[in-house]
Amino acid sequence: MSELVARLMSILIAVTFPFLIIQFGDEQSLSAYWNTPAQPLFIIMNAVTSYFLFSMERWQFSAILLLLLTAFNFHEWPVFHNILAVTFFIVSTLFVALGHRFTWYTALMIIGGIVAYHDFLIGEIICVELLCAYHLHLMLYRLWLLHRHKKHAQLVGR
Repeated sequence: MSELVARLMSILIAVTFPFLIIQFGDEQSLSAYWNTPAQPLFIIMNAVTSYFLFSMERWQFSAILLLLLTAFNFHEWPVFHNILAVTFFIVSTLFVALGHRFTWYTALMIIGGIVAYHDFLIGEIICVELLCAYHLHLMLYRLWLLHRHKKHAQLVGR
């Protein structure tokens, strides 16, 4: 049960921190908040999200990309950082598309990418929120399946 709580807390942090971070000024991306007092929030958000993704089957590559884009900040490594950030979102969208459940999130992620082309910060926040919603949806679905399976086992006398 503590793993479930840790995953829920990770999602809660990833959902809320972008909205906390943007209170520290008007930047063009979440990564641009590195040079603001919001830097610790940015680092915590990405570290916790990386930890969460490392715990998910098939999401370790996204976790590594997120950890690397946090380590190579936007201000000192702009090209490399941007390559990592774009790759993170593309790979994450592919993982959603290749998943067995709720692949319709893929279309929403693509829309988020289109929004990012016009306003990177808004598109980035949309994609972060969609990834959180996707993982929360998967987690709740798995809990529902587990509960249903246990209930069925009790009915048949196992």
